[in-house]
Parts: sequence; C-alpha cells; structure tokens
Amino acid sequence: MRTMLKKTLILTSLLFFIHSSVSAADAAKKPAETPPDPRAPYSAALFPLVEKTQQAMVESMAPIESPLADVLVDKTKKLLADKVVYQHLVDMAYERSKADDVNDDPEHYAKQALSAFNATIRLTPGVMGRPALINRAKLLSQVADYYSKNKPAMCRYIPADFSMILSVDAPWVAGVEEDVFNQALDDEIDAIKRMLGGSLPFGINDSDAQLVFSKFAGEWLGGLDADTRYRIGLAKTNGNYCLLWKYMFKDFANMSETYPRASDKVLRPVLTMMSRGWLDSGLWSYEVASPHQKPAKGVSESEFLEDSEAGL
Repeated sequence: MRTMLKKTLILTSLLFFIHSSVSAADAAKKPAETPPDPRAPYSAALFPLVEKTQQAMVESMAPIESPLADVLVDKTKKLLADKVVYQHLVDMAYERSKADDVNDDPEHYAKQALSAFNATIRLTPGVMGRPALINRAKLLSQVADYYSKNKPAMCRYIPADFSMILSVDAPWVAGVEEDVFNQALDDEIDAIKRMLGGSLPFGINDSDAQLVFSKFAGEWLGGLDADTRYRIGLAKTNGNYCLLWKYMFKDFANMSETYPRASDKVLRPVLTMMSRGWLDSGLWSYEVASPHQKPAKGVSESEFLEDSEAGL
C-alpha cells in the first residue's frame, strides 16, 4: 500500500511538472500584448501635413525655369521624409500636447510642430562653421542682387528670415550660381540635422548685435568708392535695401576668407540676429550718401534715378 501511494505521488508530480513546462512553453510562444503607441495619432496627423507642404513647394517652384528649383524641391522632400526628422516632428507634437495636458487634438499639435520646425530652420547659421557662413554670405549677396532687379521690398527680410528648406517662395534660385546654391543648401540641411541632434544654435543679444553691426557698417560704408556709396544711398532712400545687402554680403565673404575670425566677430552676429528691428534703427542707416549730394563726375543724376527705379 505504501509503495503504491509513493508511486502515485511520483506520477502526480511528474504530470504536474510536464503540464507546467508545456504551459510555460505555450506562454513563451504567445507574443505579449504591446500597449498602443501614444505617438501614433500624432504621426497620422502629421503625415498629410507634410504631404501638403511638399505639394505646395512643387506647385510654387514649378514655374521657375531653373534646375535648381527641382534640386530644392527634391532635397526638401527627402529631408521631411527622413526617419530621424519625421520622428522628431512626431515627438515634438506629442510633447507639446503633454505639456498642455491635451490628448484629443493631435492635428493641432502636429501643425504646431511643423510650424516650430520651420521657424527653427532660420537659426541654422547658429550651428554653422566658418566655411558655411562664408558661403551663405555669398548666396545672400546673389539673392539680394536678384531681388534688387525684381522685388526690392523682399530685401527687408534679408538676412534674418532667410532659409531655403521649406521655402515655398524662392524665385531667386534662377539668379544664383549653382555651386554656391548647392553648397549652401547642403550646409543648411547639415545644420538642421545637428540641431535636431541636440546642438544648440548660437544666438546674440539684439542690442549687442546692433552695436557690432552699426560699428562695422559705418566703417565699411566709409570705405566704398563715391559712385557705389551714392548708388546705395539713393536706392535705400527709395526703400530698396537690396544694393546694401548685395555689396555688404559680398564684402563679408571676401573679408572672412582672408580673415577667418571676421566670421565670428561680424558675419555670425549678423546672421543670427533674432529680429529685424535693427534694420532701420542703427546710426549706420543714415551714413550712406544723401540723395541731395551730387553724383560722381561723369555720371548723370538721371542715370542714378533710372538705376534706383529699376532696382539695380
């Protein structure tokens, strides 16, 4: 009897062990239920916004007869489709909604994220190295030259609001050098990715920037030849800042190539100013030749007026 009971207990234990092993194996095969990704609704809301942005760029750049228009559209589309960039936008939308303690309006926060991304792009000069800053100055000079002949009012938005990626209004691509443009575009994309990776853009206090810019611009204007000085002054009086930017950024680039530290002392502060208030407020603004001055010998006043009206 005792032997029979012992065998029964052993058999029961063995069966229990086998059952437990099989249950554990079955549990291991069955995948655990993953909780829903709280970021998924924000990704779903962001995707059509990115598509609309890309389509807007395609439509706005289509009339521009320049291969650079296609380059700009293509690289912008690729940047927005980049996994790291797209995920960053999704995370930004999600974190903003968490901060507001709102979880039922993902589209609103997706729009906020895309808008913030667009604004951040304007800070790219703050993470650029000297060669990139110099090349950007060259491009700005060429952009200003284009607008001087087509839409002078746009020069009030140079350089603080200037960017390439996500720009749905860049007709100037038809009037700039290909190598300068391509390098500046690559520099901007590289700077964007570095910012997304955690590199904070360099900024400068507006009042300090105004002081640096005013001091440099006053000395720079004083070194121009009489004809250029008068031409700039007359154009500026008529509200056309394009000539000022054209010549100034061209000289910025030349000076920074010869004296690299000039990029840190002058060019970087100018490109990282946070507002446009300095554009009209500096004393340098009144240092250019007055329209009441006589033009240089051999150049008639009507020629200067024609140049100014044409936006040269």
